[in-house]
Amino acid sequence: MAGASIAATTAKLHIEEIRTKKFGIGNTEPNPSMEDLHHAVTDLSAELHTKDVDFLMELIQNAEDNEYPQGVQPTLEFLLTTRDITRTGAPSTLLVFNNEVGFSMKNVESICSVGKSTKKGKRKLGFIGEKGIGFKSVFLVSTHPRIFSDGYQIKFSEAPNQDCNIGYVVPEWVEEKDIVSDVCYLYGTNKRLPTTTIILPLKADKVEVVKTQLSKLHPELLLFLSKIKRLSVRAISDDPKEVKNVSAIFISGETNRIDLPSCRATLSVVHLSAKEKPGAIEETCQYFLWRQAFQVDPESKVSARNDVEDWIILLAFPFGERLKRGTPSIGIYAFLPTAMVTNFPFIIQADFILASSREAILLDNRWNVGILVCVPHAFWVAFFFCVKNGFPLSSRTQAFKFLPAQTSSITELNYVRESIKLMVQEAHIMPCEMFCGKQIYHKPGKTIRIKRKFRELLNDVQKEGLSLEGMFKLKKVPVHSSLELESYSKVLDFLDMASYRTSDKWYVQCIQTCNFILQASEDVYVKLLCFIADMNHTSLSSNLTNLSFMKYVTVEGEVELHTPSCSKKILYAIADNCHTWLTKWNKLFGCQSDMFFLPSSTQKAIIGHERSVFLRSWLSSYANCSCCSVYEYALKVFKVLTSIDDAKLAIAFAHFVYQSYSKGFIRESELRYLCKIMPIVDGSGSLRRQRLVTLVPASRSKWATLFGPKNPFWNQYYIDIGEVYAKRYQFIGEHTPENELLDFLIKHSGAKDLPELCPPDMVLPLGSLTSQQAFLLLDWIRFLSKSILLDITGKSVFEMMKPVHGDFFVLDQEFYTDRLLSYVDELKYLGVRFGFYYFQRLLANHFMSLAKRGLSKEYAYLLLKFITISREKKMLYEEWLKAIKESKWLQTSQGFSAPEESLFLQSETEVEVVLRITNLPVVDESFYGTKLSTFSSELTMLGVMLNIERVYDLIAKHLAFPAGGTFITGNCGLLILRFIRYMGSSASGFIDKVTEKPWLKTNSGFECPLKCVLHNKEWDSLFNIVDVPIIDEGFYGSEIRSFLAEMKAIGVAVDFDSAFKLIIVQFKLLSSSQSLTPANIVSLLSCIREMIQTRPLQLSEIHSSLLGEMWLKTRHGYRAPNESILFSSKWATVSLFSDLPFIDDSFYNMGIHEFKNELKLLGVVIDFTEGAIFVARRLKQPISSGLITRDSAISLLECIKCLMSGCSDQNAYFGFINNLKKSKWLKTIFGFTNPGQCILFDPAWDGILQRRDVPSLDERYYNTDLSVFKNQLRALGVKVDPADVCSLLPRILWSKTETPCITRMYNFLCKFYLNHESTGNSYSQVWIHSRNGAGGGEWISSHLCVLYDKFQLFGSRLYVLENYYSKELLPMFTSIFGVPKFPSTDEYMQLWNDWGSRSNSQVTAMECFSFFSFVLDNWNLCTLETLKKKLTKVPATTSTGEEIYLVSREDVFLPDDLQLKRLFDQAGVPLFTWLPRQSGLSSVSPWRLYEVYSSIGVRKISESVEYKVDRSLILDYQSKMFVDSRNGVFKNLLKIILAFQAGPMMKMPAKERHNAAKSLLELSVFETDNAIQVDYRLLLWHSNRTLEAQSNMMVFWDRISHRLIMDRSCFEDGKTNIEFVSCFAKEIAEGVLSQEQADAVYKLSKLLQIGFMYEFKEDAVNFLLIEENLELFVEDTEFLNTKFGKRTHARSELGPLTLIPCSKKQCQ
Repeated sequence: MAGASIAATTAKLHIEEIRTKKFGIGNTEPNPSMEDLHHAVTDLSAELHTKDVDFLMELIQNAEDNEYPQGVQPTLEFLLTTRDITRTGAPSTLLVFNNEVGFSMKNVESICSVGKSTKKGKRKLGFIGEKGIGFKSVFLVSTHPRIFSDGYQIKFSEAPNQDCNIGYVVPEWVEEKDIVSDVCYLYGTNKRLPTTTIILPLKADKVEVVKTQLSKLHPELLLFLSKIKRLSVRAISDDPKEVKNVSAIFISGETNRIDLPSCRATLSVVHLSAKEKPGAIEETCQYFLWRQAFQVDPESKVSARNDVEDWIILLAFPFGERLKRGTPSIGIYAFLPTAMVTNFPFIIQADFILASSREAILLDNRWNVGILVCVPHAFWVAFFFCVKNGFPLSSRTQAFKFLPAQTSSITELNYVRESIKLMVQEAHIMPCEMFCGKQIYHKPGKTIRIKRKFRELLNDVQKEGLSLEGMFKLKKVPVHSSLELESYSKVLDFLDMASYRTSDKWYVQCIQTCNFILQASEDVYVKLLCFIADMNHTSLSSNLTNLSFMKYVTVEGEVELHTPSCSKKILYAIADNCHTWLTKWNKLFGCQSDMFFLPSSTQKAIIGHERSVFLRSWLSSYANCSCCSVYEYALKVFKVLTSIDDAKLAIAFAHFVYQSYSKGFIRESELRYLCKIMPIVDGSGSLRRQRLVTLVPASRSKWATLFGPKNPFWNQYYIDIGEVYAKRYQFIGEHTPENELLDFLIKHSGAKDLPELCPPDMVLPLGSLTSQQAFLLLDWIRFLSKSILLDITGKSVFEMMKPVHGDFFVLDQEFYTDRLLSYVDELKYLGVRFGFYYFQRLLANHFMSLAKRGLSKEYAYLLLKFITISREKKMLYEEWLKAIKESKWLQTSQGFSAPEESLFLQSETEVEVVLRITNLPVVDESFYGTKLSTFSSELTMLGVMLNIERVYDLIAKHLAFPAGGTFITGNCGLLILRFIRYMGSSASGFIDKVTEKPWLKTNSGFECPLKCVLHNKEWDSLFNIVDVPIIDEGFYGSEIRSFLAEMKAIGVAVDFDSAFKLIIVQFKLLSSSQSLTPANIVSLLSCIREMIQTRPLQLSEIHSSLLGEMWLKTRHGYRAPNESILFSSKWATVSLFSDLPFIDDSFYNMGIHEFKNELKLLGVVIDFTEGAIFVARRLKQPISSGLITRDSAISLLECIKCLMSGCSDQNAYFGFINNLKKSKWLKTIFGFTNPGQCILFDPAWDGILQRRDVPSLDERYYNTDLSVFKNQLRALGVKVDPADVCSLLPRILWSKTETPCITRMYNFLCKFYLNHESTGNSYSQVWIHSRNGAGGGEWISSHLCVLYDKFQLFGSRLYVLENYYSKELLPMFTSIFGVPKFPSTDEYMQLWNDWGSRSNSQVTAMECFSFFSFVLDNWNLCTLETLKKKLTKVPATTSTGEEIYLVSREDVFLPDDLQLKRLFDQAGVPLFTWLPRQSGLSSVSPWRLYEVYSSIGVRKISESVEYKVDRSLILDYQSKMFVDSRNGVFKNLLKIILAFQAGPMMKMPAKERHNAAKSLLELSVFETDNAIQVDYRLLLWHSNRTLEAQSNMMVFWDRISHRLIMDRSCFEDGKTNIEFVSCFAKEIAEGVLSQEQADAVYKLSKLLQIGFMYEFKEDAVNFLLIEENLELFVEDTEFLNTKFGKRTHARSELGPLTLIPCSKKQCQ
């Protein structure tokens, strides 16, 4: 809403005008239009009441149409509170805040009307409202809405006004100020209240409706609003179950904007965000926004849109994870969402014409129809752009998710869907995968979906560099793999794309066209076989008949392909070496009978593949490709040899058998059979396929000697082995030496020769015999004499045992007739055996031999029959029986086994059980047939175990469960339980084996016993907690319950305790994987509730078991019970700012609160006091004051109180305290602030300080006595004690401007501040009040203040506090505020320098006294250094005046030599330092000041003057004085000098002392009458000037000529002339100490003066030396003795330096 700001008074007058003029309130004459207005409002209300959501959308629409100040982010806020702030009895109140510019007069007048919107006809300006009914929709939920905006404070009523009988639109002025204050408080006292606030006291029956609709506000409603960019929902309630806390939705950014002028379109990416609560992670979803303009079709124009020339259609495509808040149904928007759900995966936004309720667009309106006609085109352009450019989505294929695959429930919108479909189907838009590095696009109808496995196969082919260009020849090409995901399935169905379910023929065509099988690697080939095998159940199997995909090796060794339907048989061996071996031989044999072998590489790939078993089974069943051993292959070749007459091939076959046996490819038993049946090339070179007896070759035989080289028995099928086998051969690279094959055949074919040969039934071709032949014949007869003549029984046994008796010779009594019996004696004589006994023994030995190699079924039965007959004849022998027992001849499940190791179980169930769970050798009844059971006694005799009980003893050792347990039957389980019962206490070892194996059948499959439970109806509550494997009693039958003890022994839970433990274990497993559902938790709590009544003793075990487990879902994820909180109203007070682990009642439903006691028993925190540590731990940052209420503040203090009474986590406690210290959460009389800025006011301070003077805690706001939290507040830093208050007051003083208040605070500080010494912490400002009585003042930096100004020098520079405050307060300013007592050295220096900058550079004596008095009073090294650096000018005076000038320190001198001072005073300039003349004026004494000057570098005049003697005046001397070297006076003079030089002041070495004495001895002394004139020069460094002066000297030591010249007139006066004495002493001292310090010169000069005054008498000199603590050293005494000699008499007649005329020199 737009308009200028209106003052409250003007607004009130405006409302009165509307009431009077429009509604006639207060007028005597009624308004005739009011009744029509009332009817219009009533009709409007009836239309609006169809749905409760209208009022929210209307309010959002109004906010969108409002006008906003520049630079402000338009925001709409909803706040729902349970407080009745309007005092109308409403159960809840909804506040709507909008930061617009405020209501204008036109807006108010519009809201007081119906159908007179201020936005009508302004579509071009961006207004989306038009009906003039927006605000009236609030009457759906409120009877007395209120509006506060830019001075307006009005309310409306749903009921007709008593004065005008009209409701809804009659405004009333609102005067309640409490409402405004309550609104400000709820919104946040630290935040500025938006311009417009709508207050809706809710109807009782609409509270839940409003809550629901607020929670369903989805972030997407902001997408198409041009102004509103942020919308938030807050709730403040005492009942935490009522509403959520805080949520906000906002557009966080818009990026990637691209303009496409060619199609009048714009695209961008909008980032939409949602935040559920402060501090929560911000969730964001991106939307691809397509905006396209279409010219309005003239036929679609309507009057309501006459001003609109273009349809602006926006399509919003969400990509990424959509925001979960609210109702996410995507549909049609007309700037705001309608209730129309399209089922399309995109949003359609346009300027649709809506029904009054905003629920739907008018589908029969031609304007809307025109828009919908344009939607498919807009979609197609946007879709095409995304697919072709891959922008802005993460991939090109992601755009396909936006296709409207699902049919719309709105019939008219299916036109849009079908139009989009047609556009896409006709375009080359589908990305295809050609497996050649190229990406092409096809029409959807030209593409096909293929199985993932085949796609992987093609990718592998491509990776191997093989060409798949043949795919371009196919009618359909594979769609890109990125579209093969399940998420695109419905989209591809929508486009009528061929499914992989209908593409079987395509696979065959692809394989044929691409022709990659022979070029691809074996791994790829095996994958292809697996794919074809997996597809075999589909129609692909019928298409395989024309597909050549089976590899084989041809006779030439080439690899070719064939179809499964051809006659070729493909073979392969399991072992690699066997396969290679057979492949080579097969080529040699010429691939007879269309037998071929797989290539060796293919065989290796198939055998080594993970699906080898499956693949081999399929190859055998469907591809005519089977596995065979060397033996099986030999049999196949044998069949070929029986049908062809090829001797060479037969010889090669013999070599094949020989070499295969040699390499271990054929077993002994297999070899015997092969040698028995193989065709033989005999001695005549003929191939013999049938033979009864094999004869040794003629060359090696005896039969050839008797009958000749030609085999006479071949017609009787007695076949001799031909010599051809004796040759040397080489096949497939394998060499067979000469005779080796022949030897092999003779041995293994059982070739016979005389005399062992059994004669055939024929006439022997014998002629006349040689002796050798006769003997051979006799030997043959002898051998035959060992034959047996059987009786009738023996004959029957012989016939029965015919297959095994082999070489036994039984006389054919029928052939010889009964006459043979008449020659019994002769036959016995010849060795013929008679009767069954001998035959039985021969058979027994023969069976013993056969049993060592395993017996066939026939031989096994013959053996058992033989045992039966022998037992009946009582002819069984233990040794033979033992040998048969131990021989492995009985066929069992483990191969051939010894009878004593084998089991024969006649029950199929028992056999099944033993075979499934053990590796015991069970007799293979399927091999022997059912007939075997008739020999049970014989088997028992042989040691075979026939009783199941006997098997029990072996089960423990041989238990072997099948993998996965899927082949274990119920009988198996029962057998195991029977065994455990049978074993009793000795079954422990067996139990250990079976407890962890999955063999028990449960409702969830096979499980190990430790995981299983036996169901009990009494424990149903347990089984509801989690799914545990319950034993399937239907699988085992009722018998299972008879084994309770056995099941318990193996770990099955058969009682409540064990079942509960198992449930808890499973519960923990689900908890660890966060797989627990709400139903699991509710069932657990229900079970605990039941246990409280029935099994209370076990509750502690539950508590300990679950306490540390993270199984409760909270707002922080899964947590342990003792880390979780059950929400309650008390917790609500802190939940806004402390992210606590509340149990997620939205996950568990509100029913979780019904289990408060059970949760508490498990350790869940229920009471607020128990969970204080949680608040401490979860408060990670300072709290915003907007989140603090009175109750929450008290709750925080209670938390601290609990934590102070005992807290194990001190880190959390201190972190909590620190965060609270940083938070502005405590309400003072000045507002919210942090604890460190608060004071708990003590009423005892009222006489000194007032509560309003300081930020006292607002106890009226808290409505409680906060002193009960004194310790807690103290811990937070709240100032509770006077000393603490004193630490705060200086920091807040500066904010005060009332002198009385500030003075009271100063008095408080003065009284309670404990340490009146300076703390080092100074506060920057001091209040200086106005002294004119007008009140007020100003804050002045404490650095500009001092307590005292002793000399009243700083009045213009500093504030002297003794002039403003009583003397009692002054020390406080120093100790707290750091105000110095007196001005500092720097301040004095600044003052001094300011004096020095005066135009006349003069200061007064008092100023000098004041300055130097401060300097001397504060004299220290720091003061000295300051003066050295900053005191550049010092006071100086002249001798002629009293003025004191400040002169550069370099141009001023200390008057240490008054003569020089007097000499230079005549210059008339201030040269010498000022020194006070009257010591009584101050503490400044001249000598102390002299020291100050000296220490800062002021030069002494004596050291600064340069002088020069006028030598021309002294060269003209008149006479020379003579001093006798033995003169005692001169000696004593030197004595003083030497003693001084050796003394403690000089410590001069002896050599240097003596040199100095010599220089004096070498002097020539002269007198002169001329004055000795000296010129003095004084250099002024700063001004670069030189002052000059002249003076006369009495004594001069000319160091150039080594002469001492004296003024005669002065010398004559002698010691009476004190000036001469002084000059003499000084000159001598300077001469002998010319390089030393001035002090030494001065000291020696004084000694020499005294000596001169006493004429250097020896006694006086000695006393003087002793008095001055000086003495001569030995070397000095010796030096003097050397120079003067020892004195023998006194020379008293000569005075010191007596003048001796030159004429008398010789005489002297």
